[in-house]
Amino acid sequence: MGIKAGQIIAVENTKRPHFTNAKTSYYLVWVEDHTGGNERPLMLTHKELQRIINRASKNSEDLISTTDSNALVITDSSIVRGRLIPVWNKNRRYKAENTYYYALLVEGINSGLKCLLFTEAELTKVEYRANRNKEDIVKKGFIADLLD
Repeated sequence: MGIKAGQIIAVENTKRPHFTNAKTSYYLVWVEDHTGGNERPLMLTHKELQRIINRASKNSEDLISTTDSNALVITDSSIVRGRLIPVWNKNRRYKAENTYYYALLVEGINSGLKCLLFTEAELTKVEYRANRNKEDIVKKGFIADLLD
C-alpha cells in the first residue's frame, strides 16, 4: 500500500518494546520542504497531532495572505499538500513565543483537508521518531511519487 505526500495515516508501532510506555500507534505523513525537495516522513503521536491542529485553529491569522511584502505567509493558491511552508507568527504576545511556524496541509483527518502548524522543536522531534522507526514507515507508491 502506498500513500501520497500530505496524506496522514495511522500506522502500528511494530517493534514496540514490552513493558514500556511507547505508543502502540502513530500518525505518518510524507512531507517536503517549501522548495519541493528533501522529501521525508514524519511520525506524530495522537497528542502531538491534536496540539498541532489546535495551534493552527488558534493562529488562523498566520495562514491568511497579506499585502506586506516582507511577510512570509501562505495564501490559498500557494498551499501544496505535503509541503512544509515557513510562516511568520504575526501575533506574538511574548518574546519567548516562536517567531515562525511551519505550515503543512494534510488530508485524511476526518476525511478532509487540515492545515497544521509545527514549531521547529516539534518538527525535529517527529523527524527523529520517523528515523528511529523505519520499519513502521509506509512507502510512497510509485505513481504517487511521480505525481508529487
